[in-house]
Amino acid sequence: MGIGQSGSAGCLALAAGMALLITGCAGSLPLQGGTDKEIFSGSAMGYLDQSGTLAIRSDKGTTCTGTFAYTSPVYGNGTFTCSDGRTGPFVFIFNGTYWSGTGKIGDARFNFVSG
Repeated sequence: MGIGQSGSAGCLALAAGMALLITGCAGSLPLQGGTDKEIFSGSAMGYLDQSGTLAIRSDKGTTCTGTFAYTSPVYGNGTFTCSDGRTGPFVFIFNGTYWSGTGKIGDARFNFVSG
């Protein structure tokens, strides 16, 4: 994605991961994003096994679900599957404050933030 990892972002992500490990719980965060023609909102749930799920709905009524995996404490990737048949990959990064990502839903570029 061209976004570098800073030392503080890595430390914050590690601290957040350790907090989840110590408390033994998973975390759910709100997620908002869109394409040039649709606005989506929903939530993402991360699990202790480095996996996660998300569910979003567009302003046009399309619902999409997805699964993802963390590839490091601050990076991850996954795929969407939508009720209208569109699918697509996405990647995300933690910048020390919130998660942001980009991908495709069908042929449309999708950008999102979570947290």
